[in-house]
Amino acid sequence: MPVIENNREEFQYQLFEAGELAGYVQYRMSGNEIWVLYSCLARNFKSPDLVSALLRRVLEDAHFSRLAVVPFCPAMRAFVEGHPQYLCLVPPSWHARLSDTTHWEEKSGPTTPLDHVRLTGSRRARLRVPVPAAT
Repeated sequence: MPVIENNREEFQYQLFEAGELAGYVQYRMSGNEIWVLYSCLARNFKSPDLVSALLRRVLEDAHFSRLAVVPFCPAMRAFVEGHPQYLCLVPPSWHARLSDTTHWEEKSGPTTPLDHVRLTGSRRARLRVPVPAAT
């Protein structure tokens, strides 16, 4: 079962799976608004259920803290679009942006929040040869 914590010092909601940091949502505070900037997930924890749990936790905490959610994060916009019960947390000026996918990559069919999460630990990064330290 994943554990989700709000690391206020890092401005991140962090998701831990089996004791390992599996992903996070980066945010900023502005008055009575939480600006959700982006979300990352480790490639080996790639799961729509984990992403949904993480995004849902951010929205539930915002609700209980009476904060408006400004979803700069495409994954958060996709999540709110698929879960209209959270639409009341998004300022009305942002409602039109939820379904505006013109700046997202062209994909056939509907998108999910997982389609917009930054994945870390790519195969390309693992294949890089370390550069020797200068002496």
